[in-house]
Amino acid sequence: SAWCMMVLMLNLKKLRVAVELTSCCNLSCAMCPLRSMRRPLESMPFGRLERVHRQLRGLGLSVYCLHEMGDPLLYPRLGDALALFPEAMLSTNAMALRGDVARTVLESPIRRVRLCIDTVDPTAYPRLRTGGDFVRVAENIRAFLEAAKDGPVKVEIQKMITKVTRDEKRGPFHRFFGLERYPNASIVE
Repeated sequence: SAWCMMVLMLNLKKLRVAVELTSCCNLSCAMCPLRSMRRPLESMPFGRLERVHRQLRGLGLSVYCLHEMGDPLLYPRLGDALALFPEAMLSTNAMALRGDVARTVLESPIRRVRLCIDTVDPTAYPRLRTGGDFVRVAENIRAFLEAAKDGPVKVEIQKMITKVTRDEKRGPFHRFFGLERYPNASIVE
């Protein structure tokens, strides 16, 4: 069939697979088309996620990222999902990264977490992350950095380049989060 021919032509080892655990999100970001899409906001049933896991493993594929449109921290069975895909990066807006949720992430086999604050300018933040709370996200990131400090988790703090943030440099991010104290943390653009 055409599908089989396409699979034979693809180098499956080079595919970067993302799995969206949930399309639910706690923000309405300027760069995200989620609110204009016409699909339901829902979490993937865990049984379906297990089938996706089996199918990907059967094809010899790994998952690059647990994120697409929704925020994975809102997934009801987050710990179970992270256990299925330990090779994946977890990407989040960090609004829900506190308490039990943060502990679940740190106690999981996930070894790479991207925290998408995008700017350290509190006046620019609401223009990018509509509905977000800059102070809360910054506090969540600082607490997570401290909790992950001596562990195996690589923490990436996302700096986004937009019209609003194009003049913002990496230095303010390093100073704002005190990254000299966290050798497992870096800024990514």
